[in-house]
Amino acid sequence: MAETVSGKPQPLRRTPLSVAVLMVVSVFFPALGRLQAAEGTPYLKLSRTAADFGKCGHRQRLTKKVILANEGTAPLTVSSLRKSCDCTSLALDGKPLPRTGSTRFTIPPGEEVELDITLSTGRVMGILHKYVEIVSNDPRRPRIRIPVIARVHDDVKAIPWTLPQFTAVAGGKPVTQEFLLLWLEKPGSEPPLENLRGQHANVRPTARKLTEKELKKEFEEYRARHPYVNAYGRYRAFYAGYRITVEITPPPTEQFFSSKITALVNGRYWEFPVRGYAFAGIMVEPRYFQFGGIEDPATLSRTVELRSVDDRRFEILGIECRPDILSFEIKSAPDRKKYRVTARIKTRDRTQRFFARVKIRTDHPKKPLITLTCLGFWKKAARGGSQRKGGSLRSPRSKR
Repeated sequence: MAETVSGKPQPLRRTPLSVAVLMVVSVFFPALGRLQAAEGTPYLKLSRTAADFGKCGHRQRLTKKVILANEGTAPLTVSSLRKSCDCTSLALDGKPLPRTGSTRFTIPPGEEVELDITLSTGRVMGILHKYVEIVSNDPRRPRIRIPVIARVHDDVKAIPWTLPQFTAVAGGKPVTQEFLLLWLEKPGSEPPLENLRGQHANVRPTARKLTEKELKKEFEEYRARHPYVNAYGRYRAFYAGYRITVEITPPPTEQFFSSKITALVNGRYWEFPVRGYAFAGIMVEPRYFQFGGIEDPATLSRTVELRSVDDRRFEILGIECRPDILSFEIKSAPDRKKYRVTARIKTRDRTQRFFARVKIRTDHPKKPLITLTCLGFWKKAARGGSQRKGGSLRSPRSKR
């Protein structure tokens, strides 16, 4: 019955359209319900919702097992099983899965598979947040992400966080570098720093423990430089700390030098990289012409400095650039033991990749040839922007 404006009940009028809708609903939906009941529904249940490895050290391989169980009444099809980072590897029932791409498999009703999640902590310091993603035909949760978490020396801070590359003379005097290792929480072991050593014999680290007064001073200076760090209440004090000095004896020949120092920090393995370059004959700083993003070539120049490391005078005999995209200006010190080489861009062809090798010939017996790299890229013009004169910008859509 329906009610009119006057309030008197009136019989409901059935139109042909309403009759058709009622017939479809009464026939189709019961059939759909019977079909779902016959086929059943998959249900994915996990034995754990996260792979939390807690506190750990560097270069560790840690594994957590997760049971994937189908507690439904229909086959569970996992159409995608993938990880968010290469630092994580997966294995299904003991069989390693491909490192790239995703994996597809099916779990029958009432059965389960064992998923191994292995994390390699590497050399980072801090909290790692990764995940493993499962996409299935479970109608309740078709996409599930399992967080993968590790706290890799997150209670310790190095200042600076990495050492700058050192420059030295091959076979020359040792060079030294320093950094601070500070504890953001009360140390988990005593002493908090043990077995400090260098990877190679020519890397010799030493550590001096900071006093309470020095720790307070370092904390106040750090808070002054970084006033935002206490937003989450983490940086309340430095509870312990060491000043670590690293002495490096350069190798006898010219080469790139890579090493590390290692120790036990709070009883867990810890390492810190030490890198540099040992020069023979002539020291070159920097070892490349880095132009970065190039918008107007006429305003850009880059300079490298050549300096004799054995107090010998030398001459620059010539400079060659291939491809020929740079021009050079040479300035010599009065004693001819130091030179400044300034490179300027002379090409205006923005369609070519900006890369070149520069060869500098000298009469120094230990360094007759110096090879440098020139790097950069053409910036694209803004759409609809005005073009600059002189061919520095060709088109808003010009390629790098």
